[in-house]
Amino acid sequence: MSKAKLVKTKDTQTREELADLLAALAERVRSGELIFEQAGEQTTVPLPESVEVTVEVKDSSKKGQRRRKLEIEVRWEETPTEDGDDPAEVETEG
Repeated sequence: MSKAKLVKTKDTQTREELADLLAALAERVRSGELIFEQAGEQTTVPLPESVEVTVEVKDSSKKGQRRRKLEIEVRWEETPTEDGDDPAEVETEG
């Protein structure tokens, strides 16, 4: 099994900016394609009709500070077609 990290971002945002990001992601999920732009490259990831979703909230403390983390993980499996084509090929344009 091979793994490839297609997109990763880390940023500090206001609640309003986070809400805008989540709303944009929701719109892309409804359209069936996730589109990400990073460093001048665009990556398109098609989504199937059904996915597995895990939501997790973690609580930890370090040096007297409470730290919370919200993780939303979306997983799905793809099966190649009979002719060997990948049904959900990721497109990267740069």
